[in-house]
Amino acid sequence: MLEDLIWELSEEFENIDPEEDKIKYERLRKKGRYYTDRFVSLFERTDDDDLRGALVTVLGELGDKTAVEPLLKVLNNSLEDDLLRFNSAIALGRLGETRSVESIIEYFRFTEVTEDLWEIGAWSLMGAIADIGGDRAKSFLVEMLKHNSDQIREAASKYLRDFQDDKVVLSLIKALDDSYDLCDGVLLGRWDT
Repeated sequence: MLEDLIWELSEEFENIDPEEDKIKYERLRKKGRYYTDRFVSLFERTDDDDLRGALVTVLGELGDKTAVEPLLKVLNNSLEDDLLRFNSAIALGRLGETRSVESIIEYFRFTEVTEDLWEIGAWSLMGAIADIGGDRAKSFLVEMLKHNSDQIREAASKYLRDFQDDKVVLSLIKALDDSYDLCDGVLLGRWDT
C-alpha cells in the first residue's frame, strides 16, 4: 500500500545521514522516485496532517521538482499547520528551487514575529535558504548579520561561509567590527576549508 511506503521512507530518511551512508540514501531515493507523482497527488488530496507531514519529508528528500508547487502552496498558506509549513520550507531548501527563496524568507520573518522558540527553527530555515543559494539568499543572510539575536547572527555567518564569496567575507568582517566575538570562529573557519 502507498501509505505504508510513505511511512517507511519517512522514517528511514529521518534516521539516515546522507553523508555517512550515501549508498543507502541513494537507494532510498531511487525506491521513492518511482512513486513521486503518486506521492504529490496524495499530498494534495489528503487531510491527514500526520500523513502530509511524512510526505513533506519524503518529497524533500526525493529531490523531484514536481513537489515544489504543492510545497510552496502549503508554505504560503497561513491557515496550514505551523509544523507542516516549517517542514515544507525545509523540504523546499533541499529541493534547491530558487523560486522558493522569497517564500522561505517571508515565512522566516513571520515565524520570527509569532513563534516563542523561533531561534531554534531559524537555523534550519536559514540553512534551507543557504541550500538554495543565489544572490537573494546571500543578501538575506548578510542582512541577518545585523539581527539582534546572537544565534541568528551566528547562523548567518556559518551559512555565509559556505558561499566562498569575497563580498561575503567583507560582510563578515564588518559584522566582526560590530560584534567582535560573534563571527570570529566562523570567519576563521572559512580559511580552514
